Amino acid sequence: SELVAAGIAKSKSSRPSLCDYLTMRSSDSPSSRSLSHAAWARLRRNRAALFGLIVALTMLLTGLFAPVLAPHSYSDQNLDAVEAPPSLQHPFGTDELGRDMLSRVIWGARTASLVAVVVMAITVSLGLLLGAAAAYLGGWVDTVVMRTCDLLFAFPGMLFALFVAATVKPTVVEVVKGWESTLGWRGLTS
Repeated sequence: SELVAAGIAKSKSSRPSLCDYLTMRSSDSPSSRSLSHAAWARLRRNRAALFGLIVALTMLLTGLFAPVLAPHSYSDQNLDAVEAPPSLQHPFGTDELGRDMLSRVIWGARTASLVAVVVMAITVSLGLLLGAAAAYLGGWVDTVVMRTCDLLFAFPGMLFALFVAATVKPTVVEVVKGWESTLGWRGLTS
């Protein structure tokens, strides 16, 4: 076998151990593929993950090319076409101010992508900073950081969002009214 030729003794199970893999040269390894190739192969086999990647990339690219893809400006009003149903000119219809809903969805993808990137950057930066401080300083700093994380993990995300919405303005009712107007739902708060 390759391992015996490389001077590594075989174990009883005839399967190389972790130490055997770590001491082998890359040309001796059974699979000389890179980690990125292995990750891509696993992603291709997982259809749900591949679908999620396609949706995320579509949203990102739609937001990036919003000025080119949007048929109208997101803020242009046409009071002659107030709350018009879907048509060839307005595939998603128009809202109560005559604005094209398709254009607003496309421009909204840009805002959503920007928010996602900014939130992820802040989260990663804060996590790295707090994690490094807890690891380096230890003691009471580590305890405070870890207990804060435990407290945040104890609450489900939606419960925490409702708590924040209930304690700061706008109130939950105002948020639901905003959802109504954005999604076109009527009668939730009446």
